[in-house]
Amino acid sequence: MCAGTAVALGLGGVAALAAFAVGMAFMRPATVRAAALQQEMATAKTPQERDQRTAEIQALRARAAGAGRVVGLLLLLSAAAMAVARFV
Repeated sequence: MCAGTAVALGLGGVAALAAFAVGMAFMRPATVRAAALQQEMATAKTPQERDQRTAEIQALRARAAGAGRVVGLLLLLSAAAMAVARFV
């Protein structure tokens, strides 16, 4: 295997692992917490509590969406690096 090929495959592997780490560190906790808050909405007694939980859910979903974009870009980089590794 050529040194350029190894570098490209290594870069692709590192990008894939980084995507996994970002997903587990940011996306998963945000979505789990948002789901838990969604279930707690049924027990909210006042409209203020519901509004507060809705705002927190929206913030968590926005955080998960941002992390999802980062994961998508890292996976795209990973796939591209591995695809061009043969030609480097």
